[in-house]
Amino acid sequence: MFSRFPDPDSLRLLADLKVGLVVVHDDLRPGPICLRLEFRPMPYLSETWSGQKTCILRVLGAPPTPPTPPEQLVALAGARLTGSAGDSAAAAADGDLATHWVQDIVPTADGWLQIDLPEHHPVRRIRLRLGPHYGDYPRHYRVDASTDGVQWAPLTPYGWPSHRCAGCCTTPAT
Repeated sequence: MFSRFPDPDSLRLLADLKVGLVVVHDDLRPGPICLRLEFRPMPYLSETWSGQKTCILRVLGAPPTPPTPPEQLVALAGARLTGSAGDSAAAAADGDLATHWVQDIVPTADGWLQIDLPEHHPVRRIRLRLGPHYGDYPRHYRVDASTDGVQWAPLTPYGWPSHRCAGCCTTPAT
């Protein structure tokens, strides 16, 4: 993260951590910052001390966080859903909270749900809406992606839902 310093992300992180001073050694970086500051001041930083290849910078703030782009829901019309047992898992994404798809638990094998979208989409979040079936939730999960259905790459580490059933009776988990 700090290899791009003083980019907006590193400045925001330093400001969030309440870091007041940063020591920069230009000989350890691909491009000089200290020398550049002498000729062109940077917003959100002021030079406190400068040596030949080292300087101390005061963090004055950070640029505002850019707005998060609005979510674009991926339409599941035309998507094919399959479970690891080879059955149709269409009920997992039919939009009806009264129906659901259940996979038998096999202790010696991982179960999975595959969603084949008709075209490529960027994915930022996956929402799991449990409805009244709050006892049926993934005990652990991993999200993989593939562009060809043959080679798969994990997008998330193997893990457990962060809020297993918190609020399941009143609010479906996401």
